[in-house]
Amino acid sequence: MSCGPQMPAMPLSMVKAGETVRVSRVKGNEDMKHHLKDLGFVEGNTVDAAFHLEINEFRGRRSVQLTICDVQLSDCEHLADQKILNLYNTLMQDGPLTAREARLLLPDRKDLVAVWRHVTCRAEDGRLSVPDGALSRRVAWESRRDINIGKLFVCLDVFQESGLISYHFKEGMLNILLKPYEGKADISGSVVLATLQSMAG
Repeated sequence: MSCGPQMPAMPLSMVKAGETVRVSRVKGNEDMKHHLKDLGFVEGNTVDAAFHLEINEFRGRRSVQLTICDVQLSDCEHLADQKILNLYNTLMQDGPLTAREARLLLPDRKDLVAVWRHVTCRAEDGRLSVPDGALSRRVAWESRRDINIGKLFVCLDVFQESGLISYHFKEGMLNILLKPYEGKADISGSVVLATLQSMAG
């Protein structure tokens, strides 16, 4: 927060097509932080941002600062998600996948652990609701694992097959319900996992 006098804000600017902004560190009021959290932004995401250019003056030093007005995931991020979702939908419809495509969706044990840990740690009263495109980015960032949106859904399917959770989508939200269980969870009987392993070779 600046304490010195400030010049009037410059006109609203938009990042032009072809230019990119990468999230490196987030500052702002609680509304902005909540908005970014809901959208699932993490470091390295490509975003479209609307902002004011301002001149900040503090203790005799002047610097340019950007005041973000709105930010959305870039179309290239959505397109990347859609390509993976197309593969996932093909899998769910018993369609064929190449070995390479299957490996893009196939989680390993560490991926499953990362998703399970995130869901269970952030669920409140056994429930977790997040924007449907946000969870994979959050888990990938926290775990430093390559967990795309399709791989995330496969993880959730494995947990659902094992009786650990149920999940559904409503009004753009992914809603996860944790189910009570005793002892150690057994995912060895997962049909979706076995199918992907067979396709991946």
